[in-house]
Amino acid sequence: MDALIGLVSYSADALPLSVVRKGGKVSTTLDAADEQALAAVGLTGTNVMAGPVREVTAPLADQAAAGTLKVDVTTVLPLDQAADGLATIAAGRARGKIVIKIAD
Repeated sequence: MDALIGLVSYSADALPLSVVRKGGKVSTTLDAADEQALAAVGLTGTNVMAGPVREVTAPLADQAAAGTLKVDVTTVLPLDQAADGLATIAAGRARGKIVIKIAD
């Protein structure tokens, strides 16, 4: 696997790093991507953190409920090309959202 997006692990030890090929990328939402632990097994990665606050999320929720929320999806990729999507984001070339399609 080229990339891992961790949504449930709170530490690098709990991430299934062995499934990611050497040179692969790891991204987590729970601060589990430890640079030294990743480098030790030939990986790179980052933690993606957000601090949602009512002033930001409330208008979005209102728009979603009203059916007026617009999301600019510019790219839809199959799962086997997810690493390409991450590379586009990392390079700062993403314009709009990149969606990874898991199945038909």
